[in-house]
Amino acid sequence: MIRMTTTAISQLKKIALPDVLFYCKSGGCNGLEYVLEPIKNPKKADKQEIDSETNLWIDHTAILHLLGTEIDWLEDSMGSRFIFTNPNAGGSCGCGKTFNVKTKNVE
Repeated sequence: MIRMTTTAISQLKKIALPDVLFYCKSGGCNGLEYVLEPIKNPKKADKQEIDSETNLWIDHTAILHLLGTEIDWLEDSMGSRFIFTNPNAGGSCGCGKTFNVKTKNVE
């Protein structure tokens, strides 16, 4: 489903325990923006256990756009941030926070 590197899991635990919602919303320069946020009462989301203390909830409305995504944590001269490698993305912005969805040509 969704993969997280050990660095991303470590950072996620510093930010929010035990439940985090992962989804995308309209916005940004590419059309869709990744969102990770703490959640208290998950509804309409699929639970993915990260470890015995942490759960990642994937919103039902975004799941097809996010399947197979890898979440990592990066620290460089530009700052610290989560980065997303999404096989469903047709393109993304330079900062990596937004993406657009691959489309298939129907002939």
